[in-house]
Amino acid sequence: MIRPANAQKTGKVTIRRDGAHSMRLLIWARFGILFAGVALFFSIVGILSVGVLVEVFAISFLLGLLVGLIGVVSNKGTMVESVCFDYDNHQVVVGHTNMRNQHSETVIPYGSFHFRTQESYRLNDFGWEIHGRCKLYEHYEKKAVLVYDCLGWEECHRKRIERELEGFFIEQRM
Repeated sequence: MIRPANAQKTGKVTIRRDGAHSMRLLIWARFGILFAGVALFFSIVGILSVGVLVEVFAISFLLGLLVGLIGVVSNKGTMVESVCFDYDNHQVVVGHTNMRNQHSETVIPYGSFHFRTQESYRLNDFGWEIHGRCKLYEHYEKKAVLVYDCLGWEECHRKRIERELEGFFIEQRM
C-alpha cells in the first residue's frame, strides 16, 4: 500500500523563527543596503565620468530607490515568520510579514503541496556561501522560501522543518 508517512498524524506543529529583530526591521535594512549601495555606486561613477553633481545625484537616487524596491518586493516569499503543519485540516499555513508590518497567511492544501530543499553551497569564484533553502510550492507556484542561517531561521528550525517534511514523502509498504 502506498501512502504518505504522516497520513495518520493529528494536531498542529508550528515552527516560528527566532530573531532578535522584527522581520519588518530586517526588510527595511535589506532595502536600505540595496538602495545605498546602488546610489553610491552610480554617484561615484557619474561624478568621475560626467562631473555634474545635481543630475548625477538625482539619477543615482532614483536608480537606488528602484533597485531597493525591486530587491525587497521580489523576495516577498522569504519574509516568513512561521510555518504550521496542520494535520487535522490537511494544510500547511505559512505566516508572512511585509514592509508595512502587515501579517498575512498563505494556506497550501496537502493535495497541491510540494517542496524542494537545497543544501548550502559556495560560489567558488567569489567565496560567497549561499545558505540552505526550503522552497514551498502550491502546484508549481512558489509560495515561500525559508533561508536557513538568515532572518532568524537557525539550525534547530531547519532540523524541525525537515523532520516534518519527511512525512510528505510517499513510502512503499508491502
